[in-house]
Amino acid sequence: MDMSVFLKLQQRVRTLEKEKKQLQDLMEKNEDNNRNIASTTADALQVTNNQVNNNNNNKNYASMLPHAHACSIIRFNIFCKF
Repeated sequence: MDMSVFLKLQQRVRTLEKEKKQLQDLMEKNEDNNRNIASTTADALQVTNNQVNNNNNNKNYASMLPHAHACSIIRFNIFCKF
């Protein structure tokens, strides 16, 4: 093989290896970003879920309040009569 052809091929191999390394780095960076996005999205969904659950619990508690208030008034009236 001619020496000039060998040197050109060797240079091409180096260039391709550099490009490969750059693409691998870019791919790893994108994967890290995707993991961060997925984690952030999961956290946001959990917060939203907690808020919905808290709202539902508050509504359930609020619906019990009139009944609880009425019971306390009845108990108060009973105790006051004795």
